[in-house]
Amino acid sequence: MPMIGNQLISLCRRSAVPTSFTLRFSHASLLPHRRARIKRIPLVACRTSFTAPLPSSSKLVVSGELKEFPLGMSDFREIRRVPGKAYFDKTEFIPELEQGAKIKLVCRPRRFGKSLTVTMLRYFHGSEFRDQYNELFQDLNVDKAVKNGIVRPGRYLILEFDFSCVDRSYNLNESAESLRRSINFGLSVFKVNYAEDLGESFASQTSNFIENDPAGNLISLVVAANLTLQGIHNRGEEHHPLWDVQGIYLLADEYDAYANEYMDPHDPRSWSDTEPFRVLKTFWSHVKAGGKWSYGIKQAYITGVTPLLLSGLTSGANDHENISFSPKISTICGLTRSDVLGALTVICDDKEKVQKHLRELEHHANGYHFCQERRVNPVFNTQTALSYLQSVKLQERPKTKNPPNSEVSEPFLRICAGAPAAVKDMQFALQKDEHGSYQKIPFEEVLLSFSLPQLNTEAAGEDDISAWRSLMVYMGGLTFDSDDPSKFIKIPNLVAATRFGSALLDRLGLYNSIKNTLYTLARTGNPMGALAAYCHLMRQYDVIGDAFLKNEGHHRSSIQVAILENPAIKPKAEFLVRKWTNNIGFVDLLITDNEKLYTVIEFKNIQIRYLGLTGEEDINKAERLKAMGLNKILGLKFRGDQFRSGTIRNWIDGKRNDSISGSVRKQLQSYIKGPTVQKEIADKNFRAFAVVIVGSRKILAREMDRDGNWVNDFKLAE
Repeated sequence: MPMIGNQLISLCRRSAVPTSFTLRFSHASLLPHRRARIKRIPLVACRTSFTAPLPSSSKLVVSGELKEFPLGMSDFREIRRVPGKAYFDKTEFIPELEQGAKIKLVCRPRRFGKSLTVTMLRYFHGSEFRDQYNELFQDLNVDKAVKNGIVRPGRYLILEFDFSCVDRSYNLNESAESLRRSINFGLSVFKVNYAEDLGESFASQTSNFIENDPAGNLISLVVAANLTLQGIHNRGEEHHPLWDVQGIYLLADEYDAYANEYMDPHDPRSWSDTEPFRVLKTFWSHVKAGGKWSYGIKQAYITGVTPLLLSGLTSGANDHENISFSPKISTICGLTRSDVLGALTVICDDKEKVQKHLRELEHHANGYHFCQERRVNPVFNTQTALSYLQSVKLQERPKTKNPPNSEVSEPFLRICAGAPAAVKDMQFALQKDEHGSYQKIPFEEVLLSFSLPQLNTEAAGEDDISAWRSLMVYMGGLTFDSDDPSKFIKIPNLVAATRFGSALLDRLGLYNSIKNTLYTLARTGNPMGALAAYCHLMRQYDVIGDAFLKNEGHHRSSIQVAILENPAIKPKAEFLVRKWTNNIGFVDLLITDNEKLYTVIEFKNIQIRYLGLTGEEDINKAERLKAMGLNKILGLKFRGDQFRSGTIRNWIDGKRNDSISGSVRKQLQSYIKGPTVQKEIADKNFRAFAVVIVGSRKILAREMDRDGNWVNDFKLAE
């Protein structure tokens, strides 16, 4: 039987002899018992390799028989000490984080396991945890690097801050006070943890912290620690517990979680003029200054969602490196396909179930590719995947459509939905290509640094929107295309796509009403409410660039994505039917519940440039069109269109004997009277609609019955 160290290892076993009782500690303790010695636990390592485009072995490690996945847990030591608790080994990245700039920023969307990485570094590098190394790390990937002398554990004093715990308040002065208290708390924990080893001189120098000056307190603490460590080395005290300590390792988790509540790209000065901004600016400038001493802040690992906050503080803290998209750490957060496949193999009793669950989870939650430079393994959101795996383990139905730990930040999405430049990308990305995949957006660069004023400038622009695209990549709405990451970004999965669609509606106050409208559509087959909502959305967002050049496919796809929120409706783009003439054709949208509901919608689009409207700019023409009534719109004439002439009314329902007159009516009739539709609708509640989008400002609709006759006159959906 293979061994790791002196421990027996069983590869990929579904069961194991229960291990001995293990002492458990409170969650995420920041006040550990000094040099506690804990009996080592025999571990079962599950490292299964599977075929994949970019193969990687599973990093699943579990003590004894796998009992549960660490949902909502972020304390590395607690996970490792609980028998039967799954852990996906990320320790291989510890040596890599020793390289490069002293201050490193790693950004990931929500729920990707950023905090677990922080606590992993705490327990590896903290001098107070040296005696727990064998218990926590001996069987993991980093142990090989330790034995080869590449990296050494327990050589830093850990100074840790968690900005997700700071109270948010509408009163910014109160909020700033909460921020100061949080920073001072991190400094106080450091003092408690290391007071014994740093001695009386350190305690004396840090005894008079000033409550309203956390940045000044930080420098006082760093200077005092530096003097003590320097004295130990100058005196040659080789037996001192801190003899081989190199300095301070600063860990800042969710560094922007607090500030994200206040930063608004549409009003950048509302943040930069606040007291919390000034507190943070001073704090990070002092973090930078803390690195100039021999035993000061030697390493800093910072996690967050975007680099936006640090970019706004660059005049104070510009000595850092954003390594978020480095290929060397692309999978530091998240689970790879092999990780998920290895876990499913352990908890499922047959291969068919493994593949079924893998396909479902990939469809809904996979596809995050955190590297622009080259192809790497894409990853699942950690908490979404763990939630799914735990449900499978408990033989419960996993939540896939709207998982409770979604990675896509809804507040960020609402911000993006307020920027026409970003909305243009969102609407394009929601469309599907001929293979059913989300459209790829060409791009030049995802920025490692950008600012609120830059986002504000680009919000209504038509050219460079690199900052907005970067923001959407960082927050998890978009990701680098796994096939060609240096040229394209795209929506990673169905959950992200659905959240995008919801954000567009929510920004306009349509989310609740559209859900009711769509349920009405599911019951009656009448799409007028949904079309009216889309008309409202279209008027708000189709205002810049080539917004007025959209075709039928663009509009149809946007509407189709909106109804993805309704599980009772099953839309099918380009559903194949046979025309009355027996030629092959395509219905634009079929809405069916596969029981009684059967609604056919044929979309047509008239770009504003082909309408006889006066004016130079499309946006001015659009405003005049928006004010027109039904009869005036039907009377508008085509101009400059090589395929259509005469009035809109004649093109839709004219009776002249030519190819243009009544062409919309004839096309819809051919679908309805064809054998495919007639067979399908024999025992169903059938409705059919011709829908004409006019200049991205008006939507005309007219209903037709199962015999191909108009049911009523034209209507405006608004």
